[in-house]
Amino acid sequence: MTANWPIPLRFGPWLLSQRLAVSAMSEVWLGHRADDATPCAVKRVLPIHRNDATILGLFQHEIRVMQRLDDVHLPRLLSHGEARGVPWLAMPFYRGASLRTLLAMGPLAVEPARWLMAELADALAAVHRAGLVHADVSPDNVHICADGEVLLLDFGIAVEQGSTAVLRRGKACYASTEQVAGAPLTAATDWFAFGRILAQLGVRDRDLRAHEADATAATAVLRAHVAHVQSLGETQVWQAAEVRGEVVTDPGLDKGATTARP
Repeated sequence: MTANWPIPLRFGPWLLSQRLAVSAMSEVWLGHRADDATPCAVKRVLPIHRNDATILGLFQHEIRVMQRLDDVHLPRLLSHGEARGVPWLAMPFYRGASLRTLLAMGPLAVEPARWLMAELADALAAVHRAGLVHADVSPDNVHICADGEVLLLDFGIAVEQGSTAVLRRGKACYASTEQVAGAPLTAATDWFAFGRILAQLGVRDRDLRAHEADATAATAVLRAHVAHVQSLGETQVWQAAEVRGEVVTDPGLDKGATTARP
């Protein structure tokens, strides 16, 4: 695990203090620049993939996608670069919890659920105005901030509308027919996943536009849910992945490198 890692971990211009999430290709850290204490979320390719052209290409693609995003419900790219052959990108640190984490604590009431989905609809509309398809809309990537605001995160497999996905990835239960078949993706691909989440929350589509009058009460409920999750100790997503056997860490490899379990 990470118990033997030097903390903070020095990585290029960054001091990384806590690993927030990890996947087979990349990891996200809480950190700050050595000359600036402002907290940021720093995403980097796992060091063992520094010579993998496919993964490096996907990461650069994600950077280009994020440069096109401009909406309060979408992550903001602060900067990007490379250190020791490993590319990274930085965005503001959005303290909060994923919709998946909140739902693990129990179902959401109707009013906050429909307000949340209306905000997610606004996020998707902004993505589609930019000519993109997110292609991985799921409760894991819907983030509720500590102030109750809603963000759509993780644009690692987003594509241009009308193009096919670089990799046929994404979560199966939220994937549309064309996504599974490897056909060209459109905005409808994301709306299919959106509908799956609607059904999961028990929200009727015609209810969504009624959320404006209930925004104050709805965000208060979501803030309370997030605060409760944080009071229990925020779930370490990376640790859960390691326990499931998806990744194994070894600080001796590269001062924080991560290797895939065979």
